[in-house]
Amino acid sequence: MDPTNTYDGWGRMQEMKMPEAKITKDVACLPGYESFWAVSRERLSYSGVTTWCRSPGYSPLAAQADCLAGGDSDLDREGRFLEALKDKMYASDMHPSLGSHAAAYSAAELDWVRCIMRDFPDAWRSKHPAATDCFTVWEERTSARAFNAGCRIDLILLSPELLPQVLACDIVTDVPPKWSDHAPVLLELSDVPLLQPHAPCALSSSRMPRFSQQRSIATMRNHRKRERKRFPSR
Repeated sequence: MDPTNTYDGWGRMQEMKMPEAKITKDVACLPGYESFWAVSRERLSYSGVTTWCRSPGYSPLAAQADCLAGGDSDLDREGRFLEALKDKMYASDMHPSLGSHAAAYSAAELDWVRCIMRDFPDAWRSKHPAATDCFTVWEERTSARAFNAGCRIDLILLSPELLPQVLACDIVTDVPPKWSDHAPVLLELSDVPLLQPHAPCALSSSRMPRFSQQRSIATMRNHRKRERKRFPSR
């Protein structure tokens, strides 16, 4: 899938399952976009989160991977979280679920989620306050999607100041199940100010050493070709 056909400002994909060594320039450095990758450091092709941002305009001033870990080595290793810092907006695969599967979790775990959501409201719920039986993930082994028995754990949480700018927030269920056991969640905001052009931050794909080296090699080759044309006897 080409994110340039999907995301007007920024978009995030979870469960990327791509080890860092296999990230290629044509995926990481799409024309007009930069990307930010958080990958598992220990289990190849496991989990992972990627964010593409249109540049200039939506390129973040800073980005940080694993910033929720707080010393928890499991979170650090898995690479399940990446935050592109602009407005206070968090797109997350949020466990545990507060819905029909809440009984599977402890009171402390549920209180932790409720505490977060008190400070950062759920964008989808703000637009669909009375909706029921709307889910973002289904158990593949039991073909649960066929009879819509799932959980809604893929959330976009916003600071309260951003809620008036939410034009729409929808769960996209008409994607091929083979893509993922999760459904995409799309958010549309109004009046999002564009940032002035600035240098890419440290985590940007445009600053990945091997891609910078590729550009340097390409530049050298083009220079040599021009030199040969100017001085064919060399």
